[in-house]
Amino acid sequence: MTGTLSRTGRRAPPAALVASLPPVLVAAAILASYVVYALLQNDVPPPERAGLPVLAHWDGEWYLDIAQFAYGDGGRTNPDFRAEFFPLFPALAAAVHTLLPFVPLDVAGSALNIGLVLAGVALVDRVGLAAGWPVAHRCLLALFLVTVPNAFFFVCFYGEALLAFLAAVVIWGLRTPDRLLVAAGGAALACLARPVGFLLAVPVGLTVIRRPTARTSRAAAGLVAAGTGALFVTYQLLAGSPIAFVHAQFDNPEWRDFALGRYGWSGAWRTVKDAFVGPGFEQLGSSPIGVGALALVLVFAGLAWKWDWRFSVGAFALVVGPLWFQPLSALARYLVPTWFAWVGGFAVLRRRPAGVAALATLCAVGLAANFHLLDRFARWSFVG
Repeated sequence: MTGTLSRTGRRAPPAALVASLPPVLVAAAILASYVVYALLQNDVPPPERAGLPVLAHWDGEWYLDIAQFAYGDGGRTNPDFRAEFFPLFPALAAAVHTLLPFVPLDVAGSALNIGLVLAGVALVDRVGLAAGWPVAHRCLLALFLVTVPNAFFFVCFYGEALLAFLAAVVIWGLRTPDRLLVAAGGAALACLARPVGFLLAVPVGLTVIRRPTARTSRAAAGLVAAGTGALFVTYQLLAGSPIAFVHAQFDNPEWRDFALGRYGWSGAWRTVKDAFVGPGFEQLGSSPIGVGALALVLVFAGLAWKWDWRFSVGAFALVVGPLWFQPLSALARYLVPTWFAWVGGFAVLRRRPAGVAALATLCAVGLAANFHLLDRFARWSFVG
């Protein structure tokens, strides 16, 4: 949709873009509050470098080194294990820093992430706008997306914001048949973003299967395959092996069991054990990532079936897939980009006043939990 000429002769922005401003502004305010809260942690150990180190430690250190040194020598982290981290986010952060060299790299990455999340919120809002949702409901959805468990990672130097944005691209693309290639493009790029990124291809693939003879279906399948192939080529160029990620997983003792699918079919039992036995019980009391949070995602994924079955399939894939490789206690950030569940479940719950009240309550609880977890993250006591 193109803009129209205003009385001043300037081209006015598209109506849909203007309509999406309220939800985007709501999301921007919450993300800004996370940044401000992190900066106010005065008793955090003094930074060792310029920028926003409080938002770029733990895994952020690995992403910083990849952005500066790729997968070679240099930096603080072990280059042998650096291939565990996928290249798209650090490459984009390095590109922003190159364009704006006066901005510290970690600041550039955090700003990029905030922009990606706001763009994702705008895309998701277009879905609600097309469905005729009132502004209040669309703003509540935006608020919900940025207060879900561990949403504060959206402002950190991590890859969660990029994966959430690509999930939004797939969501927006799947809602209209003529945008299937857009959805496939988002799934293809996700293969370069996070280990679970390829799971975004599941709902796209099912759509292709339902219409196998369509030209766009063949092109969509080709895009997803190209995304997977691009990952192998990237690792060949940067790390010297097309399966460097696999090697890094098996060489790292902490990840070997995960790469072997140690949790596999016994994941259900181990999930309960991680939550209620030993240190996992302590996590359940201090982190929204526990049996309750996992159940919430699954409930929303089930509700999503009533609105769009592909959202439900995508949500289950993004939750059950990582559980094959990792215990519940390691899934904190992997539950952040499950926007398929959040959007689809929200679309059903918003239809009744009680559902709206429940969603508003979840937003309030989620915001408080994110501030609590961000405080722990800043003090190096929570890795997510």
